[in-house]
Amino acid sequence: VDAIGWRNFFLCTIAAGLPGMILLQRFSPFGARDPEFAVETVRVARPLRRGVLIVRSAIGGAIGSLVGALAVVLLGAMKQFHKAPEQGFDVMASLSAFLSPQTLAGWLQLAGVLLFGAVMALATAATFFARSGGVATLKENTR
Repeated sequence: VDAIGWRNFFLCTIAAGLPGMILLQRFSPFGARDPEFAVETVRVARPLRRGVLIVRSAIGGAIGSLVGALAVVLLGAMKQFHKAPEQGFDVMASLSAFLSPQTLAGWLQLAGVLLFGAVMALATAATFFARSGGVATLKENTR
């Protein structure tokens, strides 16, 4: 909030909520009292090989780290612009401060982005593993 102010934060939260409200229409159409659900058939998938799963999770982790770093850098630039508008919106100064931390807060920020990337890598691996039928394969192997 201190980077963009309360008014702009409020407007951003409204804009961020609109896609969710639009997607909600798929499950609960406007004006319908009780939605009707259709049961889809289960498709049998071939489990992914370990190497493919590792590569996909690494890509997911890299994308997560980049998105996290981009968010931190842009918020830092917005915060600086909010403090001193005469200096302009300097993304490069914020990027250099992020990539070469000088304080404990800077190091924690960098560690947080890397941790976010690791969580995204694990989430990507879990999603691809579950969608490929890996859970069913694990259940069969443990019996």
